[in-house]
Amino acid sequence: FLGVTWLPSQLQSLNSIFVLTFIPLFAFVVYPVAGRFVRLTPLRKIGVGFFLAWGAFLMVARIQESIDAGVVPSVGWQILACALLTAGEVMIAIVSLEFAYTQAPRALKSLVMCYYLGAVALGNVFVAVVNTAIQVPDTAAVQLAEALRRLPPDWQRDPRTVMLPGHDGITGTADDLVQRLRDGRPLALEIPGQEMLETAAEMVIAHAGMHADTLPREAPAAMSAMRDQWGNPPRYQLVNASKARVISMGPDGDPGTEWDIGIEIEVRRPISPPTPTWADALRPAETWLDRRRRELGQEMPSATNGTTAVSYHTTTFAGGLTRLEGAPYFHFFSWIMLGTAVLFIPYAYFYKNQTWLQETTSQGTTHDNRSSPL
Repeated sequence: FLGVTWLPSQLQSLNSIFVLTFIPLFAFVVYPVAGRFVRLTPLRKIGVGFFLAWGAFLMVARIQESIDAGVVPSVGWQILACALLTAGEVMIAIVSLEFAYTQAPRALKSLVMCYYLGAVALGNVFVAVVNTAIQVPDTAAVQLAEALRRLPPDWQRDPRTVMLPGHDGITGTADDLVQRLRDGRPLALEIPGQEMLETAAEMVIAHAGMHADTLPREAPAAMSAMRDQWGNPPRYQLVNASKARVISMGPDGDPGTEWDIGIEIEVRRPISPPTPTWADALRPAETWLDRRRRELGQEMPSATNGTTAVSYHTTTFAGGLTRLEGAPYFHFFSWIMLGTAVLFIPYAYFYKNQTWLQETTSQGTTHDNRSSPL
């Protein structure tokens, strides 16, 4: 965007930059200009901010839809969504903070501010509860921890292969999982029906190889005739332009549970040398992540001249997915934000502003000075 390849850390800092920019811009330009045409009260500012925030969430959902379809959109859309969200934040958070203080009598100002900050905390709790509720347990990790706990103390130090009981809770049956480990860390997971899933994954890879290494949006036609050992057809999920999944509903036959098993396909493309830009002078010679990788002795991503072939990597999984991901995740919060904005309209219409100011007299004492309705 603008001839620059943006780093994730740079995008994370945009919110702070936009806040510092938008506060004086709104105070000295936007509000005075808009006030010539409409009467701007604090509640109206907050209401407009809610709709701006809804627009930002909706824009992110649209961006994610294109990503889910395998498209690689410009990061400029994310920057625009961040700017729109920050504009809503300036009109909601700052005005709400001032509104909560001015609407409370002197004896209740601290209490009302506590309610305001408590409402913000409840919003964070709501997001945390949603993110926890949509997370599907990782069956392999849960059963591995339980299996290691039951091993003799000497065997717990460096196990190599651990049989996991799977759905029926009994080892030695058709739904068992086999976890391979090295130095106590999971290395590879063998899942039931893996041969069929590997065949389906090879179909996906072959389709991508014939279409400029682009993962298909829909499952290859040949997959429709395939069945897992429980008689269910495999499902195909395109995660983004570089990742897809072939999923079996597992022994319970229900999608989106911890018993879902499958193979994740990742397309690894060669990293081309970055094009020199004016922004290079603003960047360190070595990023913190690269420096940390070098210190830990990890493999460093290598830049190539673009001639290295694309590679495909597959990983098995058992559970550990989410019930709400991709564009539906952002659409969910878009509807929450829109509902909040709509519910705020009657409140803003019927509420009568009455500001309570706290002034200091010449003797140093304070008293309430209630102004007329705004």
